Amino acid sequence: MNFYNNNIKRFFLLAPFLEPIMFYSFNFIDYIYLGWKFVSILLIFICLLFSKSIFKLSAPTYLFIFYRIILVISSILNGTDVIYAVTNSVITIFFLISFELSAKVNKMETIKFLRNLLLVYLFINLLSYPIINSLTSSRDSVIYFLGIRTRFTDVCVPAMLLAIYYDIKTFGKLSKCSIVSIILSAFNIFIAWVGTGIIGMAIIILGIFLSNSNGFKKFICSYKALFLSLFFNFGVVFLRIQNYFSYIIVNILHKSLTLSSRTYVWDLSIDKIMNKPVLGYGINESGVFVNLWGYDLQTLNQFLQVLAEGGFIALIIFLLILFVPYRKQKKNKIYSKELYYIFLFLFAFSIMMLSERYANYIYFYIPILLAFIEIKSIQKRNV
Repeated sequence: MNFYNNNIKRFFLLAPFLEPIMFYSFNFIDYIYLGWKFVSILLIFICLLFSKSIFKLSAPTYLFIFYRIILVISSILNGTDVIYAVTNSVITIFFLISFELSAKVNKMETIKFLRNLLLVYLFINLLSYPIINSLTSSRDSVIYFLGIRTRFTDVCVPAMLLAIYYDIKTFGKLSKCSIVSIILSAFNIFIAWVGTGIIGMAIIILGIFLSNSNGFKKFICSYKALFLSLFFNFGVVFLRIQNYFSYIIVNILHKSLTLSSRTYVWDLSIDKIMNKPVLGYGINESGVFVNLWGYDLQTLNQFLQVLAEGGFIALIIFLLILFVPYRKQKKNKIYSKELYYIFLFLFAFSIMMLSERYANYIYFYIPILLAFIEIKSIQKRNV
């Protein structure tokens, strides 16, 4: 466990798994990160063996391992991108393990380190955004520091959560770093006009203003919030409940009821999924699944993407990953202000899943693991 007793070691064992997407475009830098990941994985594995922690990981980590095994099996059976399926799975799994091991040694220093790293990423992305834009004519296909513009939200959400969590834990309230994280995230999202990210920001800001409302806090920390987000996704994708709000969508927001043609993509995806409903079609790096009007597209919904890649078996495991933090909180009857913010950010992620896939990226699992880490720390204090 001495592998994680200072920030230099944390940097070596956590940072390589959070490689900025822009670096993938530069072979020399990408190869450095690849070697760095390989060495880190070996050290983490040794740490697991010597600390005997391999059977002491959290439920979300074990479930994620099972989830990725299903995706790899599906990829092998379908002859899709097996190498990517395996490498991406191994990298994500060892980041989750590394995060847990580091938090066991020093939770607050681990949170502080990851917070600072992600805030630096957001700052660099914001500074480089106009420079990169000046060199290209199309924003949608441009690779920025954090990837294409719709990927900015992946980093913004956990960056804000880690900053708020640290401030609440340290000062008992939102402090300067929380404000900086919110402003940085807002600028990154609004400058690129990431629609899904704007919705997520609205939910998070609303949750901050309602943090003193006992009714809202109980809702966010309960199964009701999870079930509402699941019903929202199911209702829009399958039942098209947005049609009941046609006046607002069409006349006030000036948007179409197809949600920028997403409903066409969902219909094509559902038809294709039903041809292989059990194990799906396997995973590929781009996530492309259907073709609409000559364009190769993802399913444009997280739950459909899970079905596409791993079928109903993968979907059940994925739902369990979302479910277990709420289950553990309810079972142990544990509540804290920190937990409220963790579940608030999980709720925001769940709503944003309507039109984006987040579970294929490491950042999505930080709030889920953080929930378990917080509940365990509260249990230890109460013993």
